[in-house]
Amino acid sequence: MWRALCWLEVTQQAREPLTTLYAFVFFLLAFGYTASGAMELVGDRGAVPKVAPWALALAFGGLTAFGQVITTMVVATAMLRDSATRTLSLLVATCVSPRTWFSARLCAALVVLTCVYLAIPLGAWLGAVVAHARMPDAMSLAASGTAQQAAPTLVSFVLPFVVVTVPTCVIVAVLLGSVAAFSQRVMWVLAAALALVGLWQLSLALEAREATRTIGALLDPFANAPVLAATHAWTVAERATRPLPANGLVLWNRLWWTVLCAGVAAVAVWRVRWPGFAAPARVAHQSAPTAARVDARFDRRSQGSQRSQGSRLQASGHTSAFVALTRFTATWMLHDGGWRVVMGLAVLNATINAWARTSVQASSIEVLALVAEHSRLFLILLATVYAGEVLWRERETRVDALCDSTSVHTSVLAGGRLAGLFLAQLPVVLLLGLCALMLIVAKPADGANKSAAMPFLAWLLFVVWLPFAQLTALSVAVHAIVRHKVMAHLLLITGWVVAVTLNRQGANAWWYRFAESAPLMQLSADGVDQVAWRALAARAAWWSMVSVPLLWLTIRRWPRGHTKRNAR
Repeated sequence: MWRALCWLEVTQQAREPLTTLYAFVFFLLAFGYTASGAMELVGDRGAVPKVAPWALALAFGGLTAFGQVITTMVVATAMLRDSATRTLSLLVATCVSPRTWFSARLCAALVVLTCVYLAIPLGAWLGAVVAHARMPDAMSLAASGTAQQAAPTLVSFVLPFVVVTVPTCVIVAVLLGSVAAFSQRVMWVLAAALALVGLWQLSLALEAREATRTIGALLDPFANAPVLAATHAWTVAERATRPLPANGLVLWNRLWWTVLCAGVAAVAVWRVRWPGFAAPARVAHQSAPTAARVDARFDRRSQGSQRSQGSRLQASGHTSAFVALTRFTATWMLHDGGWRVVMGLAVLNATINAWARTSVQASSIEVLALVAEHSRLFLILLATVYAGEVLWRERETRVDALCDSTSVHTSVLAGGRLAGLFLAQLPVVLLLGLCALMLIVAKPADGANKSAAMPFLAWLLFVVWLPFAQLTALSVAVHAIVRHKVMAHLLLITGWVVAVTLNRQGANAWWYRFAESAPLMQLSADGVDQVAWRALAARAAWWSMVSVPLLWLTIRRWPRGHTKRNAR
């Protein structure tokens, strides 16, 4: 039975086009990194060749961290497929135990992820072969830094994959699979994945300092920090020639996370139960009211919210319906556990990194810049994930027929949903502003910047809130156009990665970098720092003009009526 469940999940994942697309994305990223000088995955690489073991280990770790989204999708699909397709009750009625179900589905997810991540070393090796064949002379090789004079061998790409990628894949899959088995909610899986990304960024910040280097190396689940810590004293020549260190901090990091992963897996196998169902021995002795309460465990809060939404939609007039939808959407998002967790991670990550990376006498402008930089990733993820949740909520909860049968116009329905989404973003922005104010007060910055309120207000409006809202408008529009939730998520995440790559290559013109804000301060004619109101307003107006047609397109393409159920 275990083998049948595992093989069934593997074949289902293999039939999905997204699985092939995941592997293709990894192959192209790894191939472009080693084959072309236009793509970079390792920061501050200097003159170290791209195919050096040190550079490959960091590149594979970065790709695995980027692949957190793909890992989350594969694991969540494997663990939540029965709940999503409403076939979990059939499994409960069979002789399959929860432990067999959990271990089989988790093993299937690991098999699929291993096949997907194998595209990384294969793409990197083929890219290095192409680069070596295209640039045979030593001068070109030295100038490009993309290959060594000797032809690259596949074995040199296997060790970073075995030391960095495979253990990370197992660790992350087990942690996320356990969260999915206990919570049975996608949002908690996404929150756990974001927590691992936040821990990765925190580890890199701790590794950059001598006093906390060891702690940062041990905390990193993606193994970038231990590689950097173990090689921080190496010269450029050593980084270009020495093999990847598989002992010391790298070994302790892998062992520590493996032990943690094994412990979580043991607890999950021991404590896993069928979600939403009582044990069979107790069901026969339960009274009717008790059994009804057990059956009502499935999304009780969601059903109550839908009833509240249905009653509000009965209000006469488009205005009252719009207000009711806005209030309902904002309330649902603010009470959602995933939204709260990601919001807390954004504030925590921005606070820790801004505190650790600023000096004692740092100015308030530096503090504001660091808070915005280290919260932007979480704001992008909030905009990306919850754009799909707002668009496909009715179809995922199977109340789309009820909502579609009401007399509320589609523009009112879509507008109320979008207004509630934007309204729920205000607490996130205000919490980040409060975080920045606390850091400014805690660090004795210079009095001129500390006492000025206008830079803070300009930062809150033009650097944090408006880009957040504009990124949300783009995310919702992509979901409305594609009309496939997972495909839209993948397109958006790929777009953000491409944008980061273009920025590293110097292609950072503000007029095509979506929601890019201007620098907060500029020098005046008399050499005094002042708020760059004109540049900030110009960029905000430009991207707002782009966002308005996107919102109009979203309303026009809002799924209603006989739209195909393709939210998943």
